[in-house]
Parts: sequence; structure tokens; C-alpha cells
Amino acid sequence: MSNFKTIVLLVVPVALATGIAIAQNAPQEKTDQITPASLLGSMDVGSMYDQLTDAALRVTDRYLDHISKPETATKLAKFQKNYYDALLEQGFNQDQAFTLVREAGSPLAQAPRIGK
Repeated sequence: MSNFKTIVLLVVPVALATGIAIAQNAPQEKTDQITPASLLGSMDVGSMYDQLTDAALRVTDRYLDHISKPETATKLAKFQKNYYDALLEQGFNQDQAFTLVREAGSPLAQAPRIGK
């Protein structure tokens, strides 16, 4: 699963739940305007939050399963070697190329984190 998909699956539902909770706690005015609270009515936000949390944990678990596979490490090593070689081909010396690869880190390290 790409980092973008993972971010979307984790951030969008939480943001939606937060927006709904804020909308439901805001003072209600008489208006014809459609709001998240008016669309969802008496939906249990606590239950929705629990479901979103469970979904986020399932996504995280699948992501960890994926990055734990030996073939994932092989692909990552191949990517980093290709990146290093491409830097050399573009005129960087070995020290510069190594520094750039090291500072870029792992694409897997850029994945969203849950908690601290």
C-alpha cells in the first residue's frame, strides 16, 4: 500500500469524525444550511470513533505485515542501490552520493505514525 493511500485511510476518517464531533457540540442555530450534524442526526460519534480507530489499527497492522516481508526489504535495497548508482551517473562523487542516500532515508520511514 502506498504511503499516500495509508495517509488517506488514517487521516481522512479521523478528520471526518473530529469535524462531526465539533459540529454536534456547536450551538445549534435555526438555519436551512446542511451541516454534518444535520445529515447524521443522532449517530453515535463515540461508536463511529471506535470503528475508525479499529480500521486505522487494521491498516497499520497490514502495513507492518507488508514491510516485514523479506521481499519488501529486497525491493528497498534495490531502490537505494539504484538511487546511489543514479547519483554517481549524474556526477556526484561516492561520498556525496552516500550522504544523499543516507539523508533521504527509507521511503518506509516516511509512513504515518500512530501515537507518539
